[in-house]
Amino acid sequence: MAGHEMAEIMEGMNEPHHVDGAIDAIALKLTDEEIAYLEKPYVPHKLVGVMAFNH
Repeated sequence: MAGHEMAEIMEGMNEPHHVDGAIDAIALKLTDEEIAYLEKPYVPHKLVGVMAFNH
């Protein structure tokens, strides 16, 4: 995923500060380690507490 250009509709961007935050994120630079962490497959964990009882 890293390095690929993408165009997306930004749902929920109904306030100017939402757009400003998205624009600021363009300058965000991640390390190779951060990118690798974010691209790892998600492994769900066992639910605990109240959520374990809400089927």
